[in-house]
Amino acid sequence: MKSNHNYTREELIKKYIEFSNTLRKKDGASSVDIERFASKHNMPSYFTYKKIFKKMETLKIEAGYNIVKKEYSDNEVLEKINDFYKKNKRYPARADCSGKNDFISYYEVLKRYGSLKNMYAKFGIKEFSTNLIGLKKEDDLVLQDVADIIIKYDANTWTKFRELKISPAGKAYKRRLNMNWFEMYNKAMDANKTRFLTKEDVIKKYEDVKQKLNKDIVGVNDLKKFNISTKSFTKFWGSYANFIEEYEQVDVQVKHFYYTEEELIKMYIDFSNYLNKEEGASDADFEKYAAEYGIPSHGHYRKKFTTASNLKIKAGYEPIRSNYPQFTREQIIELMYKAYKKHKRKLNRVEIKKEKALPSYVTIGRYLNETSVKKIWEIVLSEKEK
Repeated sequence: MKSNHNYTREELIKKYIEFSNTLRKKDGASSVDIERFASKHNMPSYFTYKKIFKKMETLKIEAGYNIVKKEYSDNEVLEKINDFYKKNKRYPARADCSGKNDFISYYEVLKRYGSLKNMYAKFGIKEFSTNLIGLKKEDDLVLQDVADIIIKYDANTWTKFRELKISPAGKAYKRRLNMNWFEMYNKAMDANKTRFLTKEDVIKKYEDVKQKLNKDIVGVNDLKKFNISTKSFTKFWGSYANFIEEYEQVDVQVKHFYYTEEELIKMYIDFSNYLNKEEGASDADFEKYAAEYGIPSHGHYRKKFTTASNLKIKAGYEPIRSNYPQFTREQIIELMYKAYKKHKRKLNRVEIKKEKALPSYVTIGRYLNETSVKKIWEIVLSEKEK
């Protein structure tokens, strides 16, 4: 078979006509037909046709087919919606308007109604908007809905969940949460465990751990040993640190200043273990999880240990050393100015990335504390052409 890039326009038209005849498509094969069956019929890909002809209408016209666009009345559209609902037990979503189902195209929906939501509103159908709003809820509420569906239908595998006749469909939940099945399932079931806990339940769990360990204040790592998530605390107090401050009457921020170096190192090691960071927790980890964990802030650690490398060394970790060359701000400006003189103009972002004599764009931006290429050049030229 020829490479997709070697077909002439005439050859593509000939193959398209043969393909349409094979599928017995009197009005010419659709884009969906090409995507689904091209490989089985030794047919060039849909991408090849799109690249040459841009639109399916152009291809069909050049192949001698008549372009007949069905104009539907509102009554016909409503009839199609009802037929779809009877067959699928749900209303059509955007993915159903692709030609694979017996429903009008999404282009037709936009042209006539502006959006699917407007279309359903016109016909007084409230179910669709309710389901749409359901997916616009916060992540934890959507996960609760997923947990309810899993429990109600015993849908503990992706196959079972996907095949449920529900609206929104299973795939819609995955897209909304941007998770794979295992991640969505585990997070939904974890959320379900703490869903019906009251404040008193959470405090009792905390007190149980406190008694078992005989500790004055329980740390996050202690909770983890008993499979207790901090989410149940953040649900009522915002963070685990807030809970400790309120319940134990301890000012966490003030208490930080009385920690010894040894205590801070031990907390850092526990924090790193909690995050499963074998190389030690990073600056970004502090920013994301320190408040939830109840550990002093990254700024507090910097005051005590000056740099992240010092902290890691004292905690017994190997500091991560970059294999990339180190620069000074002056060196970066000098290299940029040389590139400017060489090309006799300011390079754009893409050209900077391609220039072998320059470090990466990210490195340049970091040393000059700027992300805009326009402002980077302003800094370089203002310092070199004073």
